[in-house]
Amino acid sequence: MTSHAMTRGAARQRAEHAVAETEMPPEAAPARTGLRWYHLATIYFLCQSMGAFTILDRLAYGEWAGKPGDKLTQLLNLMQIIAGFALFWRSRQRVRGISTGEVIVILLSLFLLSSCLWSIDPATTIRRGVLYVCFVVGVIGIAGSLDDDTYMRLLRNTCFVAGLISVALLAVVPHDVLMPAGTLEEGELRGIFPHKNLLGEVMAVGVLSALHGLRTEGQRRWRSMLALMMFAGLLLAARSGTAITASLALVAADALASLLRRGGAARMMGFGLILISVPIVLVMVLFPDLLLGLLGKDPTLTGRTILWQYVVFYIGEKPLLGWGLTAFWSPINPAYTEIANAVGWTVPEAHNGLLEMLLEVGVVGSLLLISVWLRNIVLAARCLGTPASNIGLSALLCYGVLVLFGISEQVLVDPDHIFVNLFFVTGLMCERAVATVSGALPAGTGMQASWPASPTLPPALSRRSTRA
Repeated sequence: MTSHAMTRGAARQRAEHAVAETEMPPEAAPARTGLRWYHLATIYFLCQSMGAFTILDRLAYGEWAGKPGDKLTQLLNLMQIIAGFALFWRSRQRVRGISTGEVIVILLSLFLLSSCLWSIDPATTIRRGVLYVCFVVGVIGIAGSLDDDTYMRLLRNTCFVAGLISVALLAVVPHDVLMPAGTLEEGELRGIFPHKNLLGEVMAVGVLSALHGLRTEGQRRWRSMLALMMFAGLLLAARSGTAITASLALVAADALASLLRRGGAARMMGFGLILISVPIVLVMVLFPDLLLGLLGKDPTLTGRTILWQYVVFYIGEKPLLGWGLTAFWSPINPAYTEIANAVGWTVPEAHNGLLEMLLEVGVVGSLLLISVWLRNIVLAARCLGTPASNIGLSALLCYGVLVLFGISEQVLVDPDHIFVNLFFVTGLMCERAVATVSGALPAGTGMQASWPASPTLPPALSRRSTRA
């Protein structure tokens, strides 16, 4: 046997050993054991991340502009912190040491908290910064406690139940699940969420998780298909243009990826669709008014472009480190009052992902957040060559859709958005899958994987070893 053949054989054995070592233990298989406490903790954490419990606060206390937090909000936040630390504790029982990605997101959250040192409203920044640190602890716990398919299934089911409750309450307390009178979106469905755009965002995440289920659940795919139909109905009811566009992009990209992965004529068809779609995307980017007109949206994005002119000015006031996490929109900031009076409506955020990052944490913080986003993209792309390729694809779809939502909404700096939860968890899961296959994780680390051990290599690895 030649030295090259021996090298290929050794590489094959190492890859088989890595897959076998990461086989999901029987007690972690939810299909056989049902819901465990860490599943319930994850569901609660997801509900908090999407703002699903705000309906309880509306029913108990009502709502008004500038409404502060109350005891119920504080209790819900405290329970999220407890759930997050419980999940983190469980993940440390299963994982030895700490990964590079975990160190990065912890340092990122500590930087956001440290912005209280130069914040215009230190009390608000400290409160939100502590919640962000606890949020990061929780997502690390989720990524270390669950395999990727279980996480995506819980995410889909949580979005589905939230949608069902929104529809049910429409018949019971319609006043509390429709946008309030006096707003631009008066009478449009927001469900159990604070705003119709958040309902749209949650349904878009539901679409992403359902597409993942269609790829992984085999004979149980009908559950994801049923969920997809409900998500589509609620997206139309919410009339959130960004969420509808993002969901259509998710479905199209997932279908295109399916064609490319099949090979042969299907792959050629996929490349043909790419050639057709690239000019369309360029036209939409160069002439955004055309896209807004097709969606029936105001070319100013409901006054957002006017708001952005003021935001850009105040970014220039503190470009390096920003005004502090969540501090700019504090009522004690005179600039906030000036902007609200100028645009004629209460402004809770910059309504643009990049502008909000620059406003809150400046160029330094924005570069850190963008660096994490780019790192996650690289990890997800590498994950496509592992047995966990499905979570790699779902992660790439998530990171692309974040850009779409970032055009008109804040992203990454506010943990009260479900896409932020998905962003961090999938990044850590992709890092785990890549490290496992590359041999960076030693045997016995307790890491899970969503693929079974097998005496033969998975197809992706078989192709790699054949080309070696």
